[in-house]
Formats: sequence, C-alpha cells, structure tokens
Amino acid sequence: MSFSLPYAYWLILPSLFAAAALSWWLYRGNPLKIASKPLRLALLAGRFVLWFFLFFLLLGPLVNLTKQLLRKPNLVVFVDNSASMIAGADSAKTAVQIQSAIQQIKETLNEQVDLVSFQFDSKVRSGADSLNFKGQSTAISTVIEEANNELNDQPSAGMILISDGIVNRGADPLSLSDLVNFPVYTLRAGDTIPYKDLAVQFVRSSELVFEGNNFKLEGAVSAFDCQGQSTTIRVFEAGKLIASKNVIPGSSNDYLPFSFELDAGKEGLHTYEVRLDKVSGEKTVLNNSTSIAVQVLKSKQRIKIVYLNPHPDIAALKALLSTNKNFELEISDLRQHQFNPSSESDLYIFHQIPGSRAEGLGLIKQVSDRNIPQLFILGAQSGIPYLNNLDLGFSIEGFRPGANEVKPHKNETFSLFHDDNEASFYSKLPPLNAPYGNYRFASGTEVFLYLQIGQVKTQIPLWFFTGNGYLRRGIIAGDGIWRWKLYDFQMNQNFQASSALLMKSVQLLAGREDKGRFRVKSRKRIYDESESVQFDAWWFNEAFEPDNQKELLLEISSAKSKPYSLSFNRNSDAYELDAGALAPGVYSWKAYFQNASSDTKSGSFVVKSSNLEQLNTLADHAMLRTLSANSGGASFLLNQSDRLVDYLKNLEKSKPIIQVEHSVQELINQSWILVVLIAIAALEWFIRKWQGFI
Repeated sequence: MSFSLPYAYWLILPSLFAAAALSWWLYRGNPLKIASKPLRLALLAGRFVLWFFLFFLLLGPLVNLTKQLLRKPNLVVFVDNSASMIAGADSAKTAVQIQSAIQQIKETLNEQVDLVSFQFDSKVRSGADSLNFKGQSTAISTVIEEANNELNDQPSAGMILISDGIVNRGADPLSLSDLVNFPVYTLRAGDTIPYKDLAVQFVRSSELVFEGNNFKLEGAVSAFDCQGQSTTIRVFEAGKLIASKNVIPGSSNDYLPFSFELDAGKEGLHTYEVRLDKVSGEKTVLNNSTSIAVQVLKSKQRIKIVYLNPHPDIAALKALLSTNKNFELEISDLRQHQFNPSSESDLYIFHQIPGSRAEGLGLIKQVSDRNIPQLFILGAQSGIPYLNNLDLGFSIEGFRPGANEVKPHKNETFSLFHDDNEASFYSKLPPLNAPYGNYRFASGTEVFLYLQIGQVKTQIPLWFFTGNGYLRRGIIAGDGIWRWKLYDFQMNQNFQASSALLMKSVQLLAGREDKGRFRVKSRKRIYDESESVQFDAWWFNEAFEPDNQKELLLEISSAKSKPYSLSFNRNSDAYELDAGALAPGVYSWKAYFQNASSDTKSGSFVVKSSNLEQLNTLADHAMLRTLSANSGGASFLLNQSDRLVDYLKNLEKSKPIIQVEHSVQELINQSWILVVLIAIAALEWFIRKWQGFI
C-alpha cells in the first residue's frame, strides 16, 4: 500500500503548521490546569494528529492498494442427453457410467476449479443432474459456442465433453476451430461396431395438393449388411394400408430410393406413415418408420396477373401456369383492371408494378388491405422508390435507372417447398435483368434463389418470400423469365422444370386460407416431437383493422388425450400461442373467444416421432479424438473417467492461480481512517473526563 497526492506535496506543510497552531492555541497556558506534563503533551499531540489528518484529507490523498487473490480456473462439463447415448445393447450400464463420471469429476476437481455443468441435445441447458437421454437430435456446434461464451477472457482449465460424437444438427464441430481457443477433453461413449440395420432416410411430398388429384410421395431407404434380404415398404393412412413395394438391398451398404403415386383424397390434413418390415438379425426398428402430412385443398386457386406494359414474361407466365388445371388465370393490363372485393383472388402477380410513375400503388393498397397474397416481378420499368415504401421486408437502396444481368444460384437450405432441379440447372439458365442498387431484406426472409453477378455468387436474394403472418408476399427481383422457358424447352423438349418452380411458388403463396375477419393457423402442419407447437391468430374489426382486445382460447385434443384449453397471448395487433412440445399423434384444435360461441375456428396438426437419433446410432469416436487433439486436449473412453480426472488434477491449467489486483482509492473512503479519527477524539474526551477537566 502506498500514498499519492493529486496536488503538490509541499501543501502538506501548511497542513502541519495549521494543525500545530490550532493545537497550541487550544492548550496554550495550560487552561485545563493539568499538573502532569506528559499527560498535557499527550493531549496536545492527540489534538495535533486529529487536526492534521482533517486538513490532510482535504487535499484528496490517494491510496494505492495491492491485493493477492487465489483464483480457480473455470472448467465446463457438457453431457450429451440425446437418445443415441443409450441406444446400444447395454443402455443401463452406459447411463450409470455417465452419472459416475460426472460425480467423480465434481468430487475430485471441485477444490481446484470452478465447475459448471450443462446438458445438451439440439440445445444447451444448465445442469447435468436430471439426464433422461430423450433428446431427439444432437448439435455439438451449439456446445462449442456456449463453451466459448463461458470461457471467454477467463482463466480456463478447458471443457469436458461427454458424448458419442453423433451429430445430426448444426455445423460440423471440426469446422469451428476458430472458436475453440481452449482445450477440449472428451469422454467417448457409444458403440463403434456397426450392426445390421434398415432405416427410412427421408420421406417427402408436396405440402399442398388438390382434391381429386394424384400426388407423388417419395423417399429413400438405407440398408447396412442386409444384402439379399427382402423387405417391404408400406404406406399407411389412418392405420389403413394404401400402398406397398418390395425392395431387396443389393450391397452391404445400399441406398434405395422409392416413390408412390397416391390419391389426394378429400379436403383436409392427411397423415401418412411409411414403415419398413424388419429383416432377420436387425437390432433396432426405431428408424424403420416415419410420418408425413399433406394438406388437401378443395377448389381451384384464382390467380390474377396484372402487368404495367406488354412483356414477353406475360406470355411465359400464362403458358407455364396454364398447365395446372387447378389454377384459374385472369390476365389484364393495369389500365383496364378493376379491383372487385366481392370476387377476391387467391394471388395477385404484379409485373413491374408499381411503375416508375407510381402506377398501380392504389391497386396494391386495395389488395394488401384485403390481405391477398402477392408476387412481385421487378424490371426496368418498376418504381423502386415506391416499392421501398410498401413494407415488403425488402428494399433497394441507392437505386439508379438501368438493369444488371444476374444469374441465379440455389439456396440449398430453402425448405418451404421441395425443388427437384439440381444446382447445375440454375447455373446454366439465362440471366434475368435485376435493378441496380444495394439490396436490403428483413430477417425471416425465406430465400429460394440468390443472385450471381458474373462468377461471384452472392447472398443477395433474387427469388424469395416474406410475410407478416397474415399477408404473404413473393419477390422475383428481375424480369426475363421467358428466357428460362425457352432454355428449358431447348434442353429438355418440355417446360416441366421452369413450370414446376413457378407453380410451386404460386401454390405456396396462394394456398387457400381463410380470409375472413377471424383467422387462426398453426405455424406448421406437422411438428417433430421436440418442437414447440405454435399458433397465430387475428381478429379484424368492421374496418378490417387487426384488433386483439378479446380474450382468445384454444382447445387441443387427440385420440390419446383429453381436451384442454390454453389462452393466447396478445402481441402488437394479433394473437400468438406456444403450446409447447407434445407427444406424437394427430391433434385437433378449436379456437374460440371467451364468453362468445359465434366465432370459432378449428383444424388439425400432426406431431411425429423424430427419428434423427435412430437414423445413425454408430458412435463417431474419430471426430471426438480429432476435436481433442486439435484443441490441445485429450480423449478417453467413458469407462476411463478416472484417468481423465487424474490427468486434469495434475495439469498446470487446472490448478488455482494467484492474481495480483491493483486499485486506487481516495484515502477518505477508507473506513479505518474514520475509526482512527473517532478513536483519537474519543480518547482525548475520555482522559479529560477522567481527570475531571470536563
């Protein structure tokens, strides 16, 4: 500890002289008649010290403090709580070994480190005391991100990862090396010996189909060590077998695509289950089935195409969309088009509207006020400044007249509909003419195609979808679709590829939904059992303005559960509800206002078993060893947890460190100064009282 002054040190001298003068003045001539000279001098000295400290403190002296702190390094433990951890033959033994390892780490290292534990599957959660190994997916990338947050800028002993190394969500952990600036110690669980297994890898189909039509349900089966053994793929709807097909794996590691042509049936939500028959010697059948849901719509979709000026795109749109018998097309020039609220369309396609002179803004407002979905096709004649003011979740800043030739490249993560075209198809398409400027788009935008300028593939959206819940919009940021149609015919002698991508976009936007004053929808038709079931709802008043003053309830039921009610939460102008994760099954719901029975909405959704953890149960110890080696850590088998503990116990990074902490404070803020001054004053008063001078 040392002292310093913010002023010149010679100012201490006036403090000394002033304290001496005041003390002498108080005791001059022995006014208290103290006979004892030592006592008189002691009182004089005490008063001098008291006055001096008071004057000295007025100078604002600073005290420099140095502390030595014993600090433990941080150690974080992450335990894989997914289903694959106990998918092996001896699941009970594995669970016991994991709990034993956690306990051993806590008991042995607790005095050396600050220990924090987590559990994870697709998400990270605090604590590892309530493991149930029911997680339906695993994302080790989220673990690395969480560990980086926990250990950033802190003395760290590193991280312990207890896992089987199976990853089926998120990024490859080995690709996140820039985040791993701490040692990773892994305890490897699970079985690395492959067993005979059949699995449904995926099943897909169009989410929306029309009543009376056929649709394609397709998927793939993986087969390991099942060569020559016949199995049957069966498709069930509501427990009834509707289609089947025999397949025979031809190799020890085979991949067998399949497809079925199914009748869409009646209007409503249809659930289909695909099952594989078990083959002899197969250890698990948890991955032998999966489910999918399809929404069947009853009537045709009414599509209106309104254009600013004649353009080859209009003829191409008509030709490509007319092939679908479930579309009812109406094409008109903007100058001739009359908006008729009584005959609403399911979708408006605006070609280069609004125009450069704001042509069509009134029509767009009328369509938007009725919450009719819209598809905008931009071009050289588009009024971009007016478009920017339409709240599309998209804008072009710094716009200038002219167009840029851009090619598309596919967003492989797009999931709103299935696209059969390969990425190579888009790379060969002729360019579109896109407006110049800096493209800005809101979060939540679903991008189907990005634009490519020359050889540079950008993350700027070219063909994408936005929406605020009750109004969906699509934007194609360039004209020239007619060239795609010609190229498709030149290469394939048909228009199937170009027609399919346009029709799927139109079906996505124009999907028949309630456009009345009371609307309720589930955000998805089919959920994984690990997902939260979520709803949105809107009530519109007489002026067709959103109004959420009423109390809105939702009743959920299934064949296996009794009905129960939940209350919607109000947001700015609508309602939302999170019903949480539900058990697999088919559910019905009914939404209604409290104390009112006239307005109700109903529907259904499906919660399916997620089988990601069953698709692959083969532990990836190589990834865990590599992760440890790359980070400077070490890797051990789960039953070698004692070796890991001994290793960490003797590691220099795992031992407490002494940190020196420096701080500067004003001396007047030190509590001991007050104690000293009060003690001096009290002692003087006591002596004078004791001697009878007071």
